[in-house]
Amino acid sequence: MVRKAVTTLAIAFASATATAAAMDKRIVNGEEAKPGDFPFIVSIGSTPSGKSHFCAGSLLDNITVLTAGHCVASAYYVRAGTQDLGEAADVAEVAYAKSHPDFNLTTKDANYYAVNDIGIVKLSTPINRSDKIEYATLPEDGWHPAVKSTGRTAGWGPTISGKGSPKAVDHLRVLDIPVRPLEECLQYSLVPDNKDTKICAGGDGKITTRYDGGGPFIDQDTGYLSGVVSQAMSDAKYPGTFTNVGSYMSFIEEYRGSNGRPDPNAPSRAKLLQEAAKKFISEDEVFEHCDRTGQPRLDCYEAKKPCDTQRRKKPNQTHEEYFQCIDEEVIKWQKFLEEYDNQGNKKVQG
Repeated sequence: MVRKAVTTLAIAFASATATAAAMDKRIVNGEEAKPGDFPFIVSIGSTPSGKSHFCAGSLLDNITVLTAGHCVASAYYVRAGTQDLGEAADVAEVAYAKSHPDFNLTTKDANYYAVNDIGIVKLSTPINRSDKIEYATLPEDGWHPAVKSTGRTAGWGPTISGKGSPKAVDHLRVLDIPVRPLEECLQYSLVPDNKDTKICAGGDGKITTRYDGGGPFIDQDTGYLSGVVSQAMSDAKYPGTFTNVGSYMSFIEEYRGSNGRPDPNAPSRAKLLQEAAKKFISEDEVFEHCDRTGQPRLDCYEAKKPCDTQRRKKPNQTHEEYFQCIDEEVIKWQKFLEEYDNQGNKKVQG
């Protein structure tokens, strides 16, 4: 019997219904983090505010964060040094983010799987150690936590499901869960990649899910960052899967510390996003332009398509040049309507 498997990302695949079902009973049986717990955990978001939190990660050093592969696409800011998303934090812009080269989101029989679900985030400015910030301890290459050992995980994911979209909780929550034989996860989900790259843990009402993705799984015996939150079942009584960090040490070392150090002269991902936002021209702006110039909105809508294509090819195009394109394309469109009928056939003159 195959149970629904849902990546903690829940942004590229799962439907709203499936996502809501996957929210049930997450850290309901956990507890709020105490001061000093998880000093290396970070919140990853699209803005400097904790309100944009969508994934977690772990500081490996002052410019390197380890997270899930499914978290890197929208990583623009990292917040550290606080357990509360509403409090002030040490904030760094993301220079670049890279998922494992063999990372893939895939589906099988309506189930969702993240393969090689691990990624690196490099920071534009360092986040240094302090009384609230520490760096995680990595395991040795090939290390795997023992079955029946206990791991501790943490995140800002919703505690229970409800109507509407689930939201991250404000305060960090922690959860102690046992490591289980991987076969227990395999019988409920079809894990497509090498089983040595996975950790099976949790269940019995204790799992991780949306907004917990990328967060740490700490081996209680060694203190190692043994896993990264990857995937949860849709029913909390079944265990979830974590990416086994020890299986990816060569990938991590390739980017850790001074390895893969960002170009100090290159713009951060956040600044690139800000520049892109400045250049974005909405449909409403196009219609306002057409209203001012007395052009029919429907004609402007048709003109927008080729102008958007042109803009993608010319990223430095100004707003004025874009609207000039709109005007020119409207004239072309109106001329086309004069010469051709609705089926695209040339009108008979006479």
